[in-house]
Amino acid sequence: MDSKSIKSKDDWNIEYLKVKEQYDLNKALLFMKNMVASVEIIKDKEIKKCYFIIPFAGHFLTDNIKEHIVYKTNRNSGKERIQFLIENIGQYKQEMTWRQRIYRHKVKNYFMLKAKAFFHFVRS
Repeated sequence: MDSKSIKSKDDWNIEYLKVKEQYDLNKALLFMKNMVASVEIIKDKEIKKCYFIIPFAGHFLTDNIKEHIVYKTNRNSGKERIQFLIENIGQYKQEMTWRQRIYRHKVKNYFMLKAKAFFHFVRS
């Protein structure tokens, strides 16, 4: 074996630190991707991208809420869409808060997932 092919302990430590640094960076980027969202706004004929933190309850947005927004919103004007969201925001917040409370209790969450799977199986 060539003496250059054998790495010293310091070389292994440097390699380890590089890999760990890359892993930590990827972990941080994944965290930011899940916690930060953006929206594009047109103002004065310019598109501006605005970033915002997703509220914790926002991670509990259900398919039911998404479907309600997509299929029930009056899309004739922007004003009517905003009015629809204002009228229904209380219902949405209540459902997301309920989901968040269930998530906090792991045992309850386990049983809810089992019940959801069971009812999905029964409906099929």
